[in-house]
Amino acid sequence: MLPTWAAASLALPPELTAIDYFSLPRTTRPADWFERILPALPLRLPTAELAYSAVVHVVGPGGGSWSHFLRAGRLHIQVGVHAPVAVQYSMTGAHFRELLFGAVRERHIKVLEQLKLPQILPDFSPVAADPTRVAAVAQLRGSLAFELRDRAMADVYRYVLTLGDGPVQLDHPDTTIEVDLDDLTALAMARTPPLKVISSGKLRIKGNSDLPILALTALLGRAP
Repeated sequence: MLPTWAAASLALPPELTAIDYFSLPRTTRPADWFERILPALPLRLPTAELAYSAVVHVVGPGGGSWSHFLRAGRLHIQVGVHAPVAVQYSMTGAHFRELLFGAVRERHIKVLEQLKLPQILPDFSPVAADPTRVAAVAQLRGSLAFELRDRAMADVYRYVLTLGDGPVQLDHPDTTIEVDLDDLTALAMARTPPLKVISSGKLRIKGNSDLPILALTALLGRAP
């Protein structure tokens, strides 16, 4: 089903908070998210300086491409694809909506409520952002599709990660990783390390099963 975006840009407060994010409507346009909202959110990010970009492609009406750069702990976003590229994330407009403003966000809120935690944005500052390791990831080739199975809505949300600046394989990825949405949310809230997520038994991997390990090895700078 094609998403219906808002007819006009959102009216936003001068300073955004986590609550503002959790209150964004499902009709929030991709352009508003990448160009106005995301850069203004109080995100906690690594203090590294990365030359490589992470590009997000939203496919379909109202979509586009946006390049994300990390510079001294601040997120900088440019419209379009800007080299050098480390990774690319691709999704349809409908699944973009579910990820940020729909079912996936609602699961996040539900888990926070169950844990009696406030609605807060994830803290990315402890994430290792080594420029050498990011450059190693950029040299890899291949694509991984993450399929989040939503049992409550009887739906599947699909997000494709393409390593490096190669062609995006939205429909024919090298590897497909299936996981139940509730299981993934629980693992994320428990801050489960990536390698433990892979060995948790919660993931079903189809296709090239070596590719996720190769990507993590390059990113972590060591063999799993």
